[in-house]
Amino acid sequence: MKKLTILICAIAFSFTFSADAQTKSKSVGKRISNTADTVALKTKTTTKKGVAKIVDKTYDGKQGPNGETVYIDNHSKYYYINAKGEKKYIAKAELKDK
Repeated sequence: MKKLTILICAIAFSFTFSADAQTKSKSVGKRISNTADTVALKTKTTTKKGVAKIVDKTYDGKQGPNGETVYIDNHSKYYYINAKGEKKYIAKAELKDK
């Protein structure tokens, strides 16, 4: 009877331990995924800003709605790069002074 009780406790402990290990690996995987998404977004934004600085003109003296750098493309349209790395076109009247 004592051996059976020890065996049952050992089996229950092994199931609990393996379930806990799976939970930890899922949380680590989730953190890695979130970090990878953050790095990808930052890389995208930095790349777009770098290309815009090389290809388009920078509008000195004006800024976007949240203090972003404003660029002028080859069609004389004004835009800024938002936090998601997207070009947001803006009217000249919406630009703010620096």
